[in-house]
Amino acid sequence: LAFTKTAQAFFGTVPVAEAIPAAREAARNALDLDPTQGEAYGALGVMRLVFDWDFEQARRDLEQAIALNPYDVYIRHGYADYLASAGRAQEGLAQMRIAREHNPNMPWSQLLVMTHLSYASRDFDEVLAEARRTRTAYPTNDMSSTIIADCLWRLGKYEAKRTLILTQAA
Repeated sequence: LAFTKTAQAFFGTVPVAEAIPAAREAARNALDLDPTQGEAYGALGVMRLVFDWDFEQARRDLEQAIALNPYDVYIRHGYADYLASAGRAQEGLAQMRIAREHNPNMPWSQLLVMTHLSYASRDFDEVLAEARRTRTAYPTNDMSSTIIADCLWRLGKYEAKRTLILTQAA
């Protein structure tokens, strides 16, 4: 519940002023019931990172969450975002690769590797290859096509980008 409410606030489907207090309460309740709930620490860490800008406490919460639940994609994603915000994008990408390794059939783990690679790497050919693999695996996900278009532009392949955009619009 804490993660869901946090995501609702992040994506704007529920007002932050409503969702975050509910998310904090849900996380605290979960920890009262079971202090080994990695997901609750993960949700608190994401809230502290994104909404409070309390980076040090976010780091501690997210590291505690990983210690308790090391293969959870959402926890690893929160920690990867923390690392990226701390200027450690390559380490963040490594976190997402760990998540994907342990959740190979979960579409979200594939997509998050692609998105973290897109801002951790200056090798746009590598990013393009990852985005194409992800689009092949999940053809209905528009995020892959957006990253492909961005890479084509960065690589100076303007006509290929134009063709991609026109194909999507059809």
